[in-house]
Amino acid sequence: MNQAELLVGLKIPDTTAITAFHTLERMGFSTVKSLERMDYFLFSFDGDFDVFKEKIMKVDILVNANKHIPRVKRKDEKLRHDSDEVFVLVKETMQDNSLMNVLQNRLGLDEIREAERGTLWRIVFSDGKNKETAKKIAQELLANINYQSFEIF
Repeated sequence: MNQAELLVGLKIPDTTAITAFHTLERMGFSTVKSLERMDYFLFSFDGDFDVFKEKIMKVDILVNANKHIPRVKRKDEKLRHDSDEVFVLVKETMQDNSLMNVLQNRLGLDEIREAERGTLWRIVFSDGKNKETAKKIAQELLANINYQSFEIF
C-alpha cells in the first residue's frame, strides 16, 4: 500500500494565517518572521503513485483550481525547507470517516484505503530554526489540546 500527502495552499492571501501571525506578534513571539497555513491530507491507497497524484489533485472538494495550489508528495519524501523554518502539523484526535465516504462512495476513488486530514503550519523564524518556540506556539495558539494533537518537524 502506498501513502501520499496532499498539501493545499491558497493562491490569494490567507486571512486566517495573517490573523494568527498578528496574534503571535501581540503574544510576544517577535522572532516569527512569517506564518503560512495549508490543508493537509494523508492518503493510503492501492495502485500507482503518479496515477493517484493526478487523480487526487483534480478532486474539487479538496482542491479548487481557481483558488488553491496543490502539491502531492510521497509520505516518506521530506518537505524541502530552509534552516529558519519549522512545520507544525495539527490533526484532530478523533477522525471521522466522512471524507472517506465521500471519496469512495460519491467520487468513486475505490483505491483509497485510509484518509486523514489536518492543518500544516509553516513558521519562519528570524533567528533560525526554533523547535521549542514552535512547540509553545502550537500549544498556545495553533492547536486546541482538548481535541487536537500536533507534531513538529
